[in-house]
Amino acid sequence: LEFLAYRSGFHYEGHRASIDCHALLEVLHLAPLESGANPLRLMLENARINEYQLSALNSPFDSKDVLKARRYRWNADKKVWVTYVTKTQLQDEIEWLREHVHNQRPFRIELEKIDSYNRFSNRAGAIEMMDC
Repeated sequence: LEFLAYRSGFHYEGHRASIDCHALLEVLHLAPLESGANPLRLMLENARINEYQLSALNSPFDSKDVLKARRYRWNADKKVWVTYVTKTQLQDEIEWLREHVHNQRPFRIELEKIDSYNRFSNRAGAIEMMDC
């Protein structure tokens, strides 16, 4: 945070919670990204976008490397490969799974809605099963 504040053009006496919080808000407000966008504005806009945790149910074991390459992560508790997609990316991801993982055979996925109410909590979002 001190480095980001320095790069944003100010110095502060840190290491107290309230002062650090104010410094962070100042950094987010002042520091334009290379694109010229304001980081705080981008964070607020992205917080309103719903994502879906897509669980690729019953994926064949030999597809693990292609799933990892596609940035799926293994959820050991559920024993399933998961990734995150937006509503606009969902159909493309289903088509990719159909072609690269399930060899054009029917399959099922589980979608859990991730929104601002459950993104950083242990509450589950609305879950929907889809036959593809």
